[in-house]
Amino acid sequence: TPVTLIMSPLDDLCKENSLPENVKYLLNLAHNNTRKLHELITKLLDFERVDTFRQNLKLNSIDLNDMLAEEIAGFQSICDKKQLHLSLSLPESEVYIVSDKSMLSMLLDNLISNACKYTKANGTVKVSLSVNNRKAIISVEDTGIGIPKREQKKIFNEVFRAENVGNTKEIGTGFGLLQVNRIVNMLNGEIKFESQENRGSKFTITFKRVDEKPDEKDRITIVQRESEEITHTLGKEDL
Repeated sequence: TPVTLIMSPLDDLCKENSLPENVKYLLNLAHNNTRKLHELITKLLDFERVDTFRQNLKLNSIDLNDMLAEEIAGFQSICDKKQLHLSLSLPESEVYIVSDKSMLSMLLDNLISNACKYTKANGTVKVSLSVNNRKAIISVEDTGIGIPKREQKKIFNEVFRAENVGNTKEIGTGFGLLQVNRIVNMLNGEIKFESQENRGSKFTITFKRVDEKPDEKDRITIVQRESEEITHTLGKEDL
């Protein structure tokens, strides 16, 4: 996109050490605002994509164990750079749901990305999957900045960024959790959360569990790094 073409030379210029301090300041200002614009455009396009997908959902059986392992692998390098402890807890048995893979991926990306963005160095981001009767339960939990109690009622109903986010250097648009709620509703799931400011947040998504296995062509192949932590726990129905 044109914004991406602007960002690339700005990235290069910001690395120049020979520039006067006042020029560096102005370049960094332009660079940061261009990044914000790029993020906003990306979120708006994603917002539009959800409306498009609403009419053309491709529902298939999905192995949540595989899908979550893929998500964790994708965020591992980001967490390494931020010195975050990222973990995944899975039941020993495979867990299947019927869903749209693209929409489910967008949903998980939003939640895990938020957890990583708003958790400080040496903090923890934990993703887990459990089962309860005929329900599949995904939770994304962090030890991040949390959401102030007075603002929690807003997060699924409007474009929103909490006041305490301003104390971080993270760029955001406020669309993320509104998008998450829309996708959960589209996929006939349920979402809830609990959060304490300066203690962290936990988002829990519940889907109906099915017995139908995915077609082999739809299964996700994962190549995990040796450093990636995968822990296995028994689901409630296995106890």
